[in-house]
Order: sequence, then C-alpha cells, then structure tokens
Amino acid sequence: MSLAEGTRFPEAVDFYHGKFIAPTLAALTALVEQGVKSGEFRQDAAAHAPDVLASSIFHVAVWRLMFAGRKPIDGKAIVEAHIDLVMSGLVQRSGRRY
Repeated sequence: MSLAEGTRFPEAVDFYHGKFIAPTLAALTALVEQGVKSGEFRQDAAAHAPDVLASSIFHVAVWRLMFAGRKPIDGKAIVEAHIDLVMSGLVQRSGRRY
C-alpha cells in the first residue's frame, strides 16, 4: 500500500518507516560503526549510508510485491551478491577476504 498509495496516505508511510525501515537502518548503522571502531571496516561512504546496505532487501521486497509469481526473483542470491559487493567495499584492505 505504501508504494501505490503513499502520496495519498503519508501517515501510513511514516508509520511503516518508523516501525520497520528506521530500526533496520539504525541496526545496520550501529553494526558498521562497531566494525569501523574495531578496525575491521573502512571509514568510507558505505559506512555512512545504511540505505545502501539494506537496498538489496528492499529491492527483493518491492520486486515480490510488484511482480508476485509472474516474474520470480532469487532473493537469496541477490542478497548474497549484494553482501559480497558491500563487504568488498567495507572490509579493511589487508589482503584478507571477509
């Protein structure tokens, strides 16, 4: 509903964001900040953009809402590929892979 009717019902969008999106982004931000403090993650753009970290999850959710069973998507593969890309950008360059 928030995708199709969000402009007509901003209160519903705000509620959904506050209940689900904001806590997810806050948890990701805390996780990355902890990794930066411990020296595991680089202090770069990805560390300041939790939306980027969660984007594959949101992509899969929106895809499934829009296309349901007509255009299947391998959500697990997309999320795993995204994690690989993000971790390659976040992890300190010490010659080791995460």
